[in-house]
Amino acid sequence: MSHSAIRFLLVLSCAAIVSVTCVQTSSLLDSVFAPARADHHSKDTGHDVAHPLSEDERLMAFFEDSWNVLLELSPEDKAWIGIKDEDYGSWNNRSDIHAIAMHKKAISELATLNNFDYDKLSDARKISFDFYQQSLESQIEAHAYRFHEYALDQEGGQIAELFVFLQNFHEITSVEDAHYYLQRLAGMGAVINQYRINSKVRANKGIIVPAYAFDPLIQGTQSLLNGSPLQDSADENSLYRDFKTKISTLEIADKDKSAMLAKAEKALKGPISKAINSLINELKRQQKLQMNNHGAWALPDGQAYYEHQIKQNTTIALTSQELHQTGLSEVARIHNEMREIMQAMDFDGSLQDFFAFMKTNPDNYYPNTDVGREAFLKDSKQQADQVLAVAGNYFHRLPRADFEVRRVETWREDTAGIAFYSSPSEDGTRPGIYYANLKDMSKVQKYPFVSVAYHEGVPGHHFQIALAQEIENVPSFQKYFGNTAYVEGWALYSEFLAKEMGAFKQPLEDFGRLQEELWRAIRLVVDTGMHAKKWSRERAIEYANFNSPYDEADVIQEIERFMVWPAQAVSYKVGMMKIQELRQKAETALKDKYDVRDYHSVVLENGALPLSVLEKQVDLYIEAKLAQ
Repeated sequence: MSHSAIRFLLVLSCAAIVSVTCVQTSSLLDSVFAPARADHHSKDTGHDVAHPLSEDERLMAFFEDSWNVLLELSPEDKAWIGIKDEDYGSWNNRSDIHAIAMHKKAISELATLNNFDYDKLSDARKISFDFYQQSLESQIEAHAYRFHEYALDQEGGQIAELFVFLQNFHEITSVEDAHYYLQRLAGMGAVINQYRINSKVRANKGIIVPAYAFDPLIQGTQSLLNGSPLQDSADENSLYRDFKTKISTLEIADKDKSAMLAKAEKALKGPISKAINSLINELKRQQKLQMNNHGAWALPDGQAYYEHQIKQNTTIALTSQELHQTGLSEVARIHNEMREIMQAMDFDGSLQDFFAFMKTNPDNYYPNTDVGREAFLKDSKQQADQVLAVAGNYFHRLPRADFEVRRVETWREDTAGIAFYSSPSEDGTRPGIYYANLKDMSKVQKYPFVSVAYHEGVPGHHFQIALAQEIENVPSFQKYFGNTAYVEGWALYSEFLAKEMGAFKQPLEDFGRLQEELWRAIRLVVDTGMHAKKWSRERAIEYANFNSPYDEADVIQEIERFMVWPAQAVSYKVGMMKIQELRQKAETALKDKYDVRDYHSVVLENGALPLSVLEKQVDLYIEAKLAQ
């Protein structure tokens, strides 16, 4: 799942992002930061004073109040959910002033939450309480390290995300929608300027992206200005083309459409171009200051920051040393399973010889042509259908949301990840989408991508995220808040589950699955190596090259991604192992009462829980099942 995709899932639980830009929010913030109370009385809810609210009802009222305020401060996220209102033309606020305000809000909310009587809550609301409490505590703890997260990096595509947001989440079905789109175009320059300011503030604190990151970051940002009317080009700029296409369906006079396009052109040539060029100049200035390619340890208070990031990303108590050793053990285990497949195929040679064979085997690649791309999309759809055909044996409930496999649009192939998932809209108008970047088919190994299809689509991200959005009788936040260990842990577990479901028909497909899991284990080693053990970029690349069957260019790209996103990479394997561990715990305790469908319901139908809260939920399930 890409940086961008994860951002859209987690944005509502991130204090530094959830906010509003270019609108007045002072009165709303004043109400948010009023003294903390847990006194949701009948006059607020419509209940009769003769029938006081239960603790569950009071807590739910608090959650909904908090959620509604959060949405009022989050125009982009309202659009993502499918809400169109007066904020449809606004952007989220990326300023540090707002981050401080949201930090105060979190402290206030935590004080209110802790005033509820936990013992009077139902088991279901205790889960909600624990979920929200840990989310707030995590948010509060992260505030001290808010400047350590790079404002811009070569992987995040933070400026490109603004373009993607308009194209994928700003629908135009009316003239009013079109005017709101133009309003967002007019305000985009201010958002880009905020990124520039944030990056400069961090640089002044000694927090600058590694040297290798600048060239791709600058080039990727500059490419957003490609195409007409910004250049003399036969190709239109992606934003201009998107707006032009969307308003073409409106039943208005051509002269009105032309007037709208003129406003879009003015915004692109004016504030957007000016802001991007100013940002590029700032990046070039910082580039001269950075000569090193070090991990988090080299940042101010870097070692403590990295241990904090491990806790933030895994949601359980682990140290970098524990993760490093786990990674080494898992790499060895997976290598042994790979050797078993080699022996079954009568392959004569070492594991590294087999890696070389996989890299050069023509059967492992699609043709680098449009025919090859169509074949990939067809295969990916068939793989999804194959799992869906037997999913009823493993899940009580399947998502209502539609699912599609799509090629990444050509305009963002240079900045998009190789594969990622985009969530469906709550109203059903937008399906869940597994995107594959097919620009260069030589980077798309056929057998590992069978596993990728199950990770990004079904039963992976699509099942987890779509089902979370469809949960009933839970607080709204529980449908949308998330954490990387759970989200990516489920997706990696889904690759393992797909094998149980009979989805890997050939030994090389199963080898491809192991190849994908191996890479997540390698991440534990190299991430902790670079950020805690002071490994050089080159040492990490050497380790990953020797121990995996991926091309060196892909390895370098991944290592460089890990370097600017400390501890994110370790969460995949940690999450998978915890979900497997809890499943084994349930199987052992329940014996003949165990049903994998029940277990998957427990895991999926409470939202993307922190792993520590998920374990409590599984324990409750085991206890209840044994009592039957």
